[in-house]
Amino acid sequence: MRQVTSGYQKQNDEKKRLMSKGFQMFGLRRGLRLLVLASLISAGMLAGSAAVPAMAAEAGTAAGMNQDQSEALTYLNSVRAKVGLQPLQFSATISKAARLHALYYNANHEKLAENSHSQTKGASGFTGATVLERLKASGWSPGPNGYTTGEVMHFEQSGSKEAIESWLNTAYHREIILSHKYKEIGIGLVDGTAVMDLAGPYDPAPIKGGIAVFPYNGMKNVDVGFYGLENPNPLSKFNVKESGYIISATAQNEMVWHKADITDESGADVPYFEELRNKNTLFMYPKSVLKENHTYKVSLSYEMKGKAGKQQITWSFTTGAAGSKS
Repeated sequence: MRQVTSGYQKQNDEKKRLMSKGFQMFGLRRGLRLLVLASLISAGMLAGSAAVPAMAAEAGTAAGMNQDQSEALTYLNSVRAKVGLQPLQFSATISKAARLHALYYNANHEKLAENSHSQTKGASGFTGATVLERLKASGWSPGPNGYTTGEVMHFEQSGSKEAIESWLNTAYHREIILSHKYKEIGIGLVDGTAVMDLAGPYDPAPIKGGIAVFPYNGMKNVDVGFYGLENPNPLSKFNVKESGYIISATAQNEMVWHKADITDESGADVPYFEELRNKNTLFMYPKSVLKENHTYKVSLSYEMKGKAGKQQITWSFTTGAAGSKS
């Protein structure tokens, strides 16, 4: 993909060009930039999945990581810890698949009209049509009791940590990198193309407190808005072009009932749109861009499948100065 130059019109032209090829994009916080929507794949789920040993506290510090991978995984696992998720373990095998897919994308994206998470047999650098096929080709084994895999991509990045910061400011990318379904991660960065592949047996790890929220409790300098440049655009179902910063809550199990309230510093209610995705992740989109340097409180009551009684969590976060549209 050619470099996107500064200026709204030129970036809009690039957006239209890529959309014509079937690519999916996000706008990001630091100006209008391009990001491919992650494919979330959960397949081969079998009953009676074997228990997975608890991960060590030092997970993700495996030898063999380069500096970019180490910085990215350290940052992602620090965020995961703040929301109550277990750390991801670094996998050199999965990283090989991610790096090879970045190489494939760089070599072929201008001439192949395909989804960026797919590959075409016979094309230069082909390793597998799907994420799972590419992981297997690199030596990863899903095991006998089911698996789950996911992939996120970003372009024109100076580092993988920068890509993670951008993914966290979206809805569906955030859902993947802050998921409790994955145990391992592979990180590949090639000439600005960032690819992260996540995988594990289908045996979701426990979430501390039963629910993971973002922005997390006490988080500061949170962006004030989301401007719908995501495909699929989560705001399209509400027929609006922008919202306040996306608030999310992922429950351990299926959320069968919920009620949430968002209030500002004065105690006034903040109206919002909501979306329950994959039955366990609640997204809240405030109907107006949030105020700068302002603290918001969120209260969520919910019931989970398989657990009796109502659960409740209350947390707060503080916005920073308004950034570029994302």
